[in-house]
Amino acid sequence: MFWVIPLSILFIVLRIQIVRVILGAGRFDWSDTVLTANSLGLFALSLFAQATLPLLARSFYARQNTVVPFVISLISVAVNLVLSLLLIGKLGVLGLVLGFSISAILNFALLLIMLKKKVKGMLHNGLWLFFKKLAFASLIMGVVAQYVKSGLGTMVNMQKFWGVFSQGLIAGLIGLIVFIVICYLFKLEEMLVLGEAVKRKFLKRVQVDKEGIRESG
Repeated sequence: MFWVIPLSILFIVLRIQIVRVILGAGRFDWSDTVLTANSLGLFALSLFAQATLPLLARSFYARQNTVVPFVISLISVAVNLVLSLLLIGKLGVLGLVLGFSISAILNFALLLIMLKKKVKGMLHNGLWLFFKKLAFASLIMGVVAQYVKSGLGTMVNMQKFWGVFSQGLIAGLIGLIVFIVICYLFKLEEMLVLGEAVKRKFLKRVQVDKEGIRESG
């Protein structure tokens, strides 16, 4: 979740830039870009659920219970089918994507509820506090990325590849920097562990370089 939630928000905020950089050439026109970008945004809404489903399912398998995840998966597939049939007439291909995202979130929610009944204290206060901090940091990151993206839109040539690429890259990097800073201020354990790992690797590399210079001297 530490990586999935902020990346999901960045995908939503920068969906147009991502699609234009990867696919926006040749006969792929603006209407195709908008449709694909909106599809990406709807997929990103359920990215947290899609990323967590394998972990939740394995939790049941580890308890020798394969029935619950199987039945919930069938329910989710049925919901996906019904929603797709209902929404495709109004939203077209976006209806298919929205139906998939809703069914994935439903699958996640049902598995989590059933697992919570089996594992007491799984959703403890520390976990909720982590999610609150993570959600706040991700939200501020998204707002900053959106603001920077809008500002750069008037400064670069949006008809050229490098203009779109630089707009998305700079907005995304600044947003991530803001996210990292807020996580450090909140003292999120995941960010502190990552910082320590990077620091150890950097110091180790410096030490190796110093020894190499000493030996060559």
